[in-house]
Amino acid sequence: MRTFVRVVVYVIAFLALPLGAGYFGLRSALATYLAPTPIQPVGRDFPTPPELDPQKPTVAVVLGNGVTEVGDTLAPYVAFKTAGAFNVITVADRKVPVALSGGLDVVPHFTFAELDGRLGRDPDLIIIPNIVNVPGNEAVRSWVRDHGASRSMVMSVCAGAEMFAATGLIDGRRATTHWGDIGRIERSYPRVQWVRGQRYVDDGQFVSTAGILSGIDGSLHMIDRLRGRELALQVAHALHYDGARFLDDPTMPQFERHPADAIVFLNAAYGWDRGALGVALYDGMDDLLLAPVRQVHRTVDAGCRDR
Repeated sequence: MRTFVRVVVYVIAFLALPLGAGYFGLRSALATYLAPTPIQPVGRDFPTPPELDPQKPTVAVVLGNGVTEVGDTLAPYVAFKTAGAFNVITVADRKVPVALSGGLDVVPHFTFAELDGRLGRDPDLIIIPNIVNVPGNEAVRSWVRDHGASRSMVMSVCAGAEMFAATGLIDGRRATTHWGDIGRIERSYPRVQWVRGQRYVDDGQFVSTAGILSGIDGSLHMIDRLRGRELALQVAHALHYDGARFLDDPTMPQFERHPADAIVFLNAAYGWDRGALGVALYDGMDDLLLAPVRQVHRTVDAGCRDR
């Protein structure tokens, strides 16, 4: 018995230091991800909002008060912008810099109130990226719910389905989300008919997509619905994206959790010795190419399984 106790003590002592360091490293990484501090420009005016062409449908990408997923935001934005047939704007509760994951700050084109006043009607399509702090973004939930209950079409991207479900708009309707989040969100919102094994789910007025890259597939699908197959194929070609095959059939193998996914947590927990990389921003740069650069800073092998 004494030998057994000694072995247990030795094992605990051996693991205490790396586990303790990993715990504090993971807590620090999560704190940075969940509550980043956007840089507030001093003495500078924000860019002038774009003009809205009354002849074009308006696509509004919503941003949260806390962190919003960079890939979920920029990929649909670029897809609809590339189409050239839509007013594509970002909108948030306040017109202040908003933090995207990966350390990129953006200034929304409009506040909710400004866009409502400028349009004088519902946006044609509202896109909800993954907004991490759903309870802390009541203004987003309320604005999406009000317009979705009227005439706006709504599309969630990845775990943006959690905010979508929180609006109550998809109760009793079919929806999907990221393979790694669908079980958790399903338990919180059991009234939604959660679908697995599809890159996107079209339920008429409301559309939802699976993981991050599926946001492009959902965007191409919506371009197809709103402006035709030819334009959707042109956008896929311009983005060098081989996803047009999902326009007719969005089914895919459903991922499940795997022990190798634990590398994501190890990557976050033991990251103090990593170098810092800078990305130069300039007018006219490709937003879609920027998104994976910012995304990959916190994802490795398993994290790339985002479909």
